[in-house]
Amino acid sequence: MTPKEELMQVIEQSPDELIRAMLDLIKVMQLDSKADVQQQSGQVFSSAYPLRGLPLTVSEDFDEPMPELWEALEQ
Repeated sequence: MTPKEELMQVIEQSPDELIRAMLDLIKVMQLDSKADVQQQSGQVFSSAYPLRGLPLTVSEDFDEPMPELWEALEQ
């Protein structure tokens, strides 16, 4: 029996829930294997860059001097 025939026999004997779960897993694995960014349901998707597309917010005092920090480091 070839591997394909053996797989088909196992699939025929498996419950539908298991087959659906296996199909979902295969789909996820196919998406993860692609290196480039893809459009998926209107949002940018990439397993390599999960934060891509999220808004970046910098506080207003981001680059203000922090003399108390420097004083603490001097000690």
